[in-house]
Amino acid sequence: DLLPEGSVTADTRAVLTNAVYFKAPWADAFDVDSTRDEDFVLRDGSTVPVSTMVSTDYGLIADTDEVLVVQKRFRGAKLGMTFVMPKVESLADVEARLDPSLWADWMNSLNEGYIELHLPKFRFETSLPLTEPLTTLGLGKLFEDPDLTGMLASGGLSVSGVFHKSFIAVDEGGAEAAAATAIVVGVTSAP
Repeated sequence: DLLPEGSVTADTRAVLTNAVYFKAPWADAFDVDSTRDEDFVLRDGSTVPVSTMVSTDYGLIADTDEVLVVQKRFRGAKLGMTFVMPKVESLADVEARLDPSLWADWMNSLNEGYIELHLPKFRFETSLPLTEPLTTLGLGKLFEDPDLTGMLASGGLSVSGVFHKSFIAVDEGGAEAAAATAIVVGVTSAP
């Protein structure tokens, strides 16, 4: 379901795709019996009950004036997932300030500590057409008059669409994520 209906037609000559997939169990899984509904605060300040996992264990934590950062390790301890919770600013304010330097500061501030982590289970999925963003980034020629003679010596091909889809799911056992992008190439004129 990466490609939307109608994106592949009789004029389509190729669909180039790439994909990445990740699945890893937590080093210390959440106890399923400890999962319960807890209030989750939305951007507007209202709350909704969500299925929340609870873990009490030692882990990596950074407690700054602005944010609380927790890193939960995956099995093997080489990878982890980092969670950031604003303490005084809104999430939008933290996102607006976030850059590689600030991220590095947070990561360098992580220390081993005792953590009682309440983490909502979640699954997000999104699909995006990328033609407009790629054009805005200066790749408009790809859709208007590309040189694709390496694919077809006589030319006459163009990119008719670029589509992206991704998802992430986090539960008591670990995390799973995937992303895929497809570039649809079609003829520009009748043969």
